[in-house]
Amino acid sequence: MKDGKTKKVENVDVNSKVWHTLRGAALALGIRVEERAKSEAPAKAAEPPPPLPEVKTKPLEKDPEIEAVIAEADRRATELLRSLGYE
Repeated sequence: MKDGKTKKVENVDVNSKVWHTLRGAALALGIRVEERAKSEAPAKAAEPPPPLPEVKTKPLEKDPEIEAVIAEADRRATELLRSLGYE
């Protein structure tokens, strides 16, 4: 039962996705569903993912207006904590 969309996908992958989708839907509706037996579950390859390429970034310049807003928010938060007895 392979059509143009799934002809390159193994049946095991499709069956697994269908199983997890239906099991999740049943659990969401409160229907108890047994977990799939280990022998039925498809085996996964233990290949580590390829390393991510390193991204070079330059440091950001500090904006004085943003720094002032952060300082004001910090002052207000400290004032609130003090008024509640936490500081």
